[in-house]
Amino acid sequence: MTKEEFSVFQNVANNEDSITELLTNFLYFKSFRDLFFSQFLPNLNLCNEITHEDLSTQQSIKNFRPDIVISTDTFEIFFEVKVQDAPLMETQKSDYQAYLNDLTDKQTHLCFIIPIDYHELQTLQNLAKQKDVSIIFWPEIIKLIVTNQLSES
Repeated sequence: MTKEEFSVFQNVANNEDSITELLTNFLYFKSFRDLFFSQFLPNLNLCNEITHEDLSTQQSIKNFRPDIVISTDTFEIFFEVKVQDAPLMETQKSDYQAYLNDLTDKQTHLCFIIPIDYHELQTLQNLAKQKDVSIIFWPEIIKLIVTNQLSES
């Protein structure tokens, strides 16, 4: 494998928990966090609002557990990470958004991070028609990392 073909996500892309932790580790760094939010969630103006202390993974909330949660006094953002054929659970389709909609004192957002060929893409595209729901594709995140030379040692 050449350097150009290597990705920091190499060999972890098949395990949802591992890739979630890796992405969260990147988000701990302000430089990546700012790039990530300005590219993928620009309308939220999060760059100076969030610190690494606001991030958590696999946090149980009611009857569900989003992969990544960003929670502050003013924001609540859920990220659901999918790799390969990982199923989309019913709670992820409905309960996440219902919970976030009930948080009237916070700005909220639900984001699905998925492969381009994700088998439930149509379902997620329908969900993304709702306010404050979006989809990010893994190749876009990898491109962000490579373009900004964040994978350089």
